[in-house]
Amino acid sequence: MGICEAICSSFIGDVYTWIVRFVGYATAVALWGVGVETSFYGHYLGFYILALAFLTTFLESVFAITFCIDLCFSVDSRVKSCWDCILWLRDWRKGTFYIILSIACFVQPLDVWLAIIGGIMLVVTGLLNILHTFKTQADKRRKTLAQTPSYDKFDEIQEELDDDDDDDDDVAITQPGTMRILDDDIGDQQEILEV
Repeated sequence: MGICEAICSSFIGDVYTWIVRFVGYATAVALWGVGVETSFYGHYLGFYILALAFLTTFLESVFAITFCIDLCFSVDSRVKSCWDCILWLRDWRKGTFYIILSIACFVQPLDVWLAIIGGIMLVVTGLLNILHTFKTQADKRRKTLAQTPSYDKFDEIQEELDDDDDDDDDVAITQPGTMRILDDDIGDQQEILEV
């Protein structure tokens, strides 16, 4: 287990997840404010930033919506299969998506200087989501290792011994170096000697 896996699977990894969520929501709030301010003054970039704010709010709320969907719908439902398509956009994919969408915030820095703040916050959120991929991969590896059954090559022998013990109640097990002679053993020895 490497250092990264040890850190990511511990308490620090869980705290990092909540930091990523908090920064994502803070970015969404900032984008809402920048979008409203920019569109109020009639700049076309304000409507793009409002759409970006709506999308960011939705993507950052996916974990809560997933919890509700898991409680309300069965695994086989159509809603669950459609929701799996949305869950595909996680971690590095969501981070890359945020970084690509933030490019438009830097197009006209002199006209819409508030958009730069929203763009920088979106880039930071994207980078944090890309780094969050390492924690997710470590969790998947740990979960896979926990689910794999251990290989025990003596299981079959133990089962056979247990079956044999049920059949023979009068068999005595002796330790090496000790000898225990039963009456049946003496008779068997006489037959062997006669042959």
